[in-house]
Amino acid sequence: MRNRLDYGIGCRIETRRSEIGMNRETVAEALGICPLELGLVECGQKTLTIHECITLSEILATSTDFILTGREQSQPIQDNSEQLTALDMIKVAEASILHAKELLELQTME
Repeated sequence: MRNRLDYGIGCRIETRRSEIGMNRETVAEALGICPLELGLVECGQKTLTIHECITLSEILATSTDFILTGREQSQPIQDNSEQLTALDMIKVAEASILHAKELLELQTME
């Protein structure tokens, strides 16, 4: 089952890949996944990890902002005059994911 967000991300990936003349096999190999998996991402049926998204942006010579939102440039996020960088946001997301995994493990142990 696909949702609109994953579908939009997949469409942008496929479009950008075609624009720069790369085939699915080449991009998948550079990303470290099989072409079928990349096809599922492009169809919106598989989501990317944060690491895969960053690596893919480098392979496709575009920004993660474009892949995720379709915008060419990100707008800085401000919190009381303190700006968060993309790396800060990734670290927060990774910490949240790790915490959620730990909670799930605890629940399955009970």
